[in-house]
Amino acid sequence: MVDIESATETEVIPIAAAPRGIDVMPDNNTAYVAAMYADKLFKIDLEAGTSEVVMDTPRKPRHLNLSPDGAYLYMAVSGGDTIYKIDTATDEVVDEVITDREPRSMSMSPDGSALYVVNYYEPSVSKISTEDMEVLQTEPTDANPIGITYDAATQQVWVACYGGSLIVFDDSQLAV
Repeated sequence: MVDIESATETEVIPIAAAPRGIDVMPDNNTAYVAAMYADKLFKIDLEAGTSEVVMDTPRKPRHLNLSPDGAYLYMAVSGGDTIYKIDTATDEVVDEVITDREPRSMSMSPDGSALYVVNYYEPSVSKISTEDMEVLQTEPTDANPIGITYDAATQQVWVACYGGSLIVFDDSQLAV
């Protein structure tokens, strides 16, 4: 933890190997962290500065996204080709969907109805309904898509690929 006024480290919260995905609950008191090489999901008490394992995961949990209201946490597990929907009140998996190979980064629509995920080894981007965790559409990308963001102002999904390309999808043209 860093004091932003003095730019000094104030505390270190223990997490296992390769913390990757992180998301902070709307109350700003709790964070979730995916530890990619430890295959664990941690819950962090930001006030107390403590961490606890809330879930042993399949291989390589990578990215996290919270629903706008904080009720659900979505976790991409690249080693299992799966996106998990977790109830943040119970920290239990309530649904899941298998995507193309190696789902990595994710982004969510502003209303929380859709999750967009890049599939690294089967170069594509998938749109997933958060209500029922069904893949609505998958579109090809260039090799090794790694970054993704949703631009609410334009309804565009931007995908960055390691090969040096940036691909923009018009979400109004993607499946609903």
